[in-house]
Amino acid sequence: MYLAPLLLEGQGVSFDLSFKNQSPLEEAVMLSLFTDRRYEGRGGWWGDAMPPIEGVLIGSYLHTLFREKQTEQVRLQAQRYCEQALAWLIEEGYIESFSVSVSFPRAEWILIEITLKIDANNQALVKVEQPLGAI
Repeated sequence: MYLAPLLLEGQGVSFDLSFKNQSPLEEAVMLSLFTDRRYEGRGGWWGDAMPPIEGVLIGSYLHTLFREKQTEQVRLQAQRYCEQALAWLIEEGYIESFSVSVSFPRAEWILIEITLKIDANNQALVKVEQPLGAI
């Protein structure tokens, strides 16, 4: 899959979303986390309005947390949203399991660390650290 390079800049921070140095599995994780899943019938990815398979939505609800304060409840909610968004990787047989860790390394930032167990001998780590308001 080819995605045109996209560079977002703001508040002294830039994000290169071109995926040029990522594996297909890492791309799948990033798209799963940062595609906005349709929330309560509004917002989110337009394709979720008429999913090709009933009840199968794409992406995550992380985008609903962009105005939230850094509390334990929000951290746990972000972790649940990540787990929900990545569950399809197991269901479709791409990985055996995964674990998600979410933390707030500094004010207004979120760190998401995902360990993917591909098989008995292989695993991958995906880390994303960005402003909470950018999710």
